Amino acid sequence: MAGRKQHYIPQFFLRGFAQHGKGKNEQVRVVMRDRSFLVGTNGIAAEREFYSALTENTITLDETITDAENEYENIYTKLVNCEATVPLDSTEISRLICHLSVRGDHLRSSVISGFQQIVNEVIEMFSDSEECKRRIGFVDGEATGIFRESIDEAYNKNKLILQGIGMSEIKFHELCLTRFENDWDQIFQKTIPILLEHYSDFNIAKNVYDTHVKVLTKSIEPEKRVEALQKLNWRLVSYPVASIAMPDCIAIACGNDEVLYPLVYKAALDTTGVIFPLTSTKVIVGGIWNDQGYLDKLLPDIDSYVAENSWNFFLLDPKQGFDANNSQLLGKKVGEIIKSAIESSIQDSMSNSISN
Repeated sequence: MAGRKQHYIPQFFLRGFAQHGKGKNEQVRVVMRDRSFLVGTNGIAAEREFYSALTENTITLDETITDAENEYENIYTKLVNCEATVPLDSTEISRLICHLSVRGDHLRSSVISGFQQIVNEVIEMFSDSEECKRRIGFVDGEATGIFRESIDEAYNKNKLILQGIGMSEIKFHELCLTRFENDWDQIFQKTIPILLEHYSDFNIAKNVYDTHVKVLTKSIEPEKRVEALQKLNWRLVSYPVASIAMPDCIAIACGNDEVLYPLVYKAALDTTGVIFPLTSTKVIVGGIWNDQGYLDKLLPDIDSYVAENSWNFFLLDPKQGFDANNSQLLGKKVGEIIKSAIESSIQDSMSNSISN
């Protein structure tokens, strides 16, 4: 039943990694960066009005997701009860993985954190005149990087006119450098406040929330991603005892480079392999990881891969042992993506400031 407390990872999935007690007493071990603790499946992966507020007049997003969970739970139960030798339905697997991975907080909270880091970095850079100049590429009176590229682009764009007035490329570069040096203080004082205002006024959390809700309202099962995963060959791998941890990103994937990242951060058409922990004793593998040779290389370090691709936490069966050092790997892979995005954002901002 829909309500204010809304699970972004459904309890039917969480129970696959729980130690089963009497009645409804099912607990999982939650591993975060700074602590590890036991909690019932009702007390993790949930947030007040994560998808939508309660309303009497319209069908809410939470109600839509809750109503669909019966079908997804049936698919999940079928997979859990499946024997390792039985062929798997690639459509059902793809639908389940795509739904679970796109609806969660891993995507939302990591994107919010990434945007916040980008904004902080850009604001800090644009607050320092000399650092801003260095980032643009004006170093020791010479043009480098994107500044040099912008000057070259400007010359080539106006080459015929400049040559017509006797302006060589060298002289044009010298003129640009002189003008830039003389006018820098005015450029900085006029342009930078506008950029800072743009970044400072951006309500990151609200915009990310609105976008996530909009995407889920359109589809709780991204069609193109489902179609891409359907093309992979899948199989089930079982273990005699609890051995598999659950990442909060649900599934991890790779492209041709075989480097693992959270599935939600991999472009659908670039995905060549997927690892989907189904329970603490079963994992579904697709694409290149369906090959036993590839899988044998992966499995000894599976806990590390799960940890570094998770964002806030990963889950374990309480009976399962784990390396406490893995908690320090949380957020590593998304952190690499964020770092790359920061550099790209800064380069774009600098290019815009130069062209303006």
